Amino acid sequence: MAIKISGVTVIGDDQKFTGAGVGDSDDLRGAAYDSDVVITMKGVTNSLNYTALDSNGSAQIAWDASLFINASFTLEKNLTVNNPTNEENLIGKTGLLKVSQDAGAGNTLSWGTHYLFGGGTAPTITDSASATDILVYTILGADQILINAAVQDIS
Repeated sequence: MAIKISGVTVIGDDQKFTGAGVGDSDDLRGAAYDSDVVITMKGVTNSLNYTALDSNGSAQIAWDASLFINASFTLEKNLTVNNPTNEENLIGKTGLLKVSQDAGAGNTLSWGTHYLFGGGTAPTITDSASATDILVYTILGADQILINAAVQDIS
């Protein structure tokens, strides 16, 4: 039995989505849109996991907004989150950034020029050893990413 919702057919037993407006990839991360394409539930789940970002030894985190929804990185030194690439086509996208301190603690986080913050002030990242904070981002437009919530020091 198939259920049709807004031009998308949901097929129960094999857990597939098909129909117009569904991405042409099985993981929904920045997929182009096309009709009559199948996305598996495994792909949906994978796109919601945290994608690990690495500074590769530099003091900056670079990221492509079209490649994932949620990301994580560890502060091994003071880092800057660069402006993402490809955000202009993803207006309305919301996701999570999981930021962890390393065992040394005390590292800070700064932001590129595309980021906006409630009250105009970036959230302060917990600076205790191995602390983890969760930040919520929403892409408002080209060159506008709102960091709109923070859950601090989760253990």
